[in-house]
Amino acid sequence: MPHATMRYWFELRISHWASSFSASMTGHCHYAFLMLLHSSGAVRRIFFGDGPRAFDPEMKKALTEANPSWLFYHPFDAPEYTWIEWQNVERTTMERLLGNPFDPLDFGTVHRSTDAMEEHIEFPTSWGVMY
Repeated sequence: MPHATMRYWFELRISHWASSFSASMTGHCHYAFLMLLHSSGAVRRIFFGDGPRAFDPEMKKALTEANPSWLFYHPFDAPEYTWIEWQNVERTTMERLLGNPFDPLDFGTVHRSTDAMEEHIEFPTSWGVMY
């Protein structure tokens, strides 16, 4: 059984953007996509799954192994579970995709209780998170 690993606000912002991007491109927010990026951050190609919640794992493996920079959105069991992963994506590139810059608070933890200590990190250029 999958479990959520989301911990930081920036993860939520990226998830909301990816869902909206999927919906604007396909008419349905639950289409997976793999975005291949140039080392400069420019989008080179975008591949969408063949249907809601689907993406060919062999195709993903081949494309991510052949391309050093990419972003993958996979709402495999949405709305319960969604996987987002990226590799070699600079903060400035992610901010451009999102349409606005991150706030310093985006790199703090999402509190689940008043006892939780807030942790802050730098934007990770490679990351994976499940919601």
